[in-house]
Amino acid sequence: CIYGLIGIGFCVIYNASGIVNFAQGMFVMQGGMLINFKKDLFFPGKVGVGTRIARVGRTSIEFLQAIHAANGEVANAEATCVLLDRATRKPAPVPQQLRTYLMG
Repeated sequence: CIYGLIGIGFCVIYNASGIVNFAQGMFVMQGGMLINFKKDLFFPGKVGVGTRIARVGRTSIEFLQAIHAANGEVANAEATCVLLDRATRKPAPVPQQLRTYLMG
């Protein structure tokens, strides 16, 4: 799930800036995740995954996710990703351009 969130982060940054930059001055750390498993899910089968931004904090972004299958919602999750300064390894503020895009 964390790699999906990071991938979404790169897409958001690209959409906000038009630039894909893998040498950014910041990186993302998973600050916390809560997963609620609600129903059984079997393979093979089709699922839909929804992700939305719940909140943009000073140094973090909170995501809500849900997985749906033919029998309804099978799981949901809350995840917090914290931006860290690469040099100091301390929380870094969400850049204003990214904040503006996310709050859209």
